[in-house]
Amino acid sequence: MIQACREAGVKLAVISQHRFDTSTVEVKKVIEEGKMGHVVLGECAVNWYRTQDYYDSGAWRGTWAMDGGGALMNQSIHTIDLLQYLVGPVESVFAHTATLAHERIEVEDVAVATVKFKNGALGTIVGTTSAYPGLSSRLEVFGTAGSAVIEHDKLTHLYLKSDELSSNLAAKNLDTPDPTTVFGYAHGMQIEDMMNAILEDREPLVNGEEGLKPLEIILAIYESARTGKEVTLPLKTVKTAQ
Repeated sequence: MIQACREAGVKLAVISQHRFDTSTVEVKKVIEEGKMGHVVLGECAVNWYRTQDYYDSGAWRGTWAMDGGGALMNQSIHTIDLLQYLVGPVESVFAHTATLAHERIEVEDVAVATVKFKNGALGTIVGTTSAYPGLSSRLEVFGTAGSAVIEHDKLTHLYLKSDELSSNLAAKNLDTPDPTTVFGYAHGMQIEDMMNAILEDREPLVNGEEGLKPLEIILAIYESARTGKEVTLPLKTVKTAQ
């Protein structure tokens, strides 16, 4: 898709609307300004629930050919994107995946991975569709001078050593959605960015190359789970089937 759009001279954007969330923007800003110090740990967990009926409702669900993966590829990819967007590029992953709570599906409903980032930070990725009745998506970033927690797309904690008197910035209600937007304000902001990219003849903020990053991380996790080995990025070739 990236190559085709480049050759055709058109714009390509991949929906990653949570990069436009106020919570993400705020945490990205304090990291880039150095207020969190050196980031040392990033953790993300998507503990959701899908019934057996969900997978049985369509022949494509839970298949490698049509779904492309399970709890990571279908449900967790946005949170994984935010993890690498905030903490930095991934150097390698080591992972385990399994199908433990559902029948008649090819893909994982439980996955865990450890992550090494190129900046030296470490991390974890957890994704499941087996957490009854469906809990939160949560992203945590820890630095030598601060910590941030985003849960359900909301900034719940932001503690900075440089701002100890008012360190819990979540009290400022940073994420107030616009009720007039159908999909939520972040979708609207990304669509507006794509429109402006066309009008201004610039790259959209989440272009094809940016969209490829979380996809590559997930494919590396699948490769690690398949081979039992640590997998280094960027990938050369990868098998998605287990």
